[in-house]
Order: sequence, then structure tokens, then C-alpha cells
Amino acid sequence: MLIVTCLILVAPDSCVFATRRPLHKSLGGFWEFPGGKVEAGESPEEAIRREIREELHLELGLLEALTPVEHKYDFGRIRLLPFLARCRSRPAVHLVEHIDARWIATADFATLEWAPADVPILGEIAVILRGV
Repeated sequence: MLIVTCLILVAPDSCVFATRRPLHKSLGGFWEFPGGKVEAGESPEEAIRREIREELHLELGLLEALTPVEHKYDFGRIRLLPFLARCRSRPAVHLVEHIDARWIATADFATLEWAPADVPILGEIAVILRGV
């Protein structure tokens, strides 16, 4: 099973940062929470910090682990480890891997075509942000 991390970055207005996968890659064109594979010798938190530094040129502060998701794709089974981070303002990001990005309100989650493993996370985020 492939262990993968993802970041749910929340702005002060409770909008969440989403990225769109390159068309030529697996799950091309789907929206997702940015992140990537946990490499040998890395903790999941180290992996998400590295991936976000590489993919978005962002340094992360405090992280909160959310509920893991297991999903079977055609290419194999993954265990997705989501981390939530809050930012004081919407940071400038530099897309390295993704073809698009946007800040989206939880009420608009259904307007995007999400990678299937990310879908269960949407409900948890909506519940968390409703309590803010």
C-alpha cells in the first residue's frame, strides 16, 4: 500500500486551497489537496512539509492530523494521510506540479471534480469549518 499525505490549507475566510493535477499524469485533471508520497525514513509530517515546500514553495506551521482515508485505484491501493493547517492570510503560491489552483468555500466543493480518495476528506473539513 502506498502511503500518501495531503494538505488542507484553510484561509481566515474558511476557504480551502485546492490544486488540479496535470492532464498527462495519473488522475489527470482531477482536483485534489496537494501533497505526495511518504519516502523511506520519513514521517508523514516530514513528508507533507517536504512536498508542500517542493510543490508550492510554502513553509508550514502547526499541522493537525485528520482522519486517514484508504482507497483502491486502478494503479494500486493508497492510504491518504490528511493534515490541516490554518494560515493568517492567503499565501502566494508557486505551482510546480499542478496546472491550476484555487481557494474554494466548502459550499462550492461539489463544483469541482475531485480525486476519489480526497472525497471523504471534504465532509470532515465541512464539519470542522462549521465549528469555527
